[in-house]
Amino acid sequence: MLILGNLKAQVDKKKAVKPFQVVTPTAVGAIRGTDVEFNFNNQGQLTVDLKNDGPVQVFNDEAQMNLNLTDGKKISVGYDRQTGIIKIKNDCSSNGKVEFNVLGTEYAESPCEEKEINLETASGEPGTPNTPKNDKPENPDDLPSPSP
Repeated sequence: MLILGNLKAQVDKKKAVKPFQVVTPTAVGAIRGTDVEFNFNNQGQLTVDLKNDGPVQVFNDEAQMNLNLTDGKKISVGYDRQTGIIKIKNDCSSNGKVEFNVLGTEYAESPCEEKEINLETASGEPGTPNTPKNDKPENPDDLPSPSP
């Protein structure tokens, strides 16, 4: 868990049985084998600087954002849960476009570009995608059948 500050990681892919994860309030970074730096600041911005070919997967389940970082790229991700705005910036030092997916839509940003995406709730108001607060199905026929 990275609440504030910097973290440098060198993960050996030959020894990594499952991804090494860096969890922040904005997003999670999953690393299988690479050199990478994470910085999380007090404005809620996560910067991921991939030092070699990668890959590093950066995701946010709540905003349904998924980004696979490769080839020495550097990105910044900001996520404001209250307004439902996610910002992704491809750093000017990156060598090529960064591709990512938010709410099922594909995006590609060139170096020095930033994409701001307004998430919408099911009612169309700004905010994060809603999940039902009541986990009980409205119709008893919708109950899952027990496993044998």
